[in-house]
Amino acid sequence: MTAISFKLSEREASSLRHQAHEARMTISAFLRQLINKKEKKKKPRITIEYSKLTGAPAFSSNGTLPPLTVESVKEMLSDFP
Repeated sequence: MTAISFKLSEREASSLRHQAHEARMTISAFLRQLINKKEKKKKPRITIEYSKLTGAPAFSSNGTLPPLTVESVKEMLSDFP
């Protein structure tokens, strides 16, 4: 692994040590976890929205997921027993 060094103020260093300690991790592991979290895509948030016309509830991803089509459902169920 590559070693990286950088400067922090006393306050920043204390905060980093405290956060790593609270997470029960080494400083290196804590920083790696922070970096890797940023690289992962956030899960789309699914919410329930109500139709303005009928008031019926429906799930919505607010455009963060592709639309559900007959073809995509058939593909998802193609290997279902």
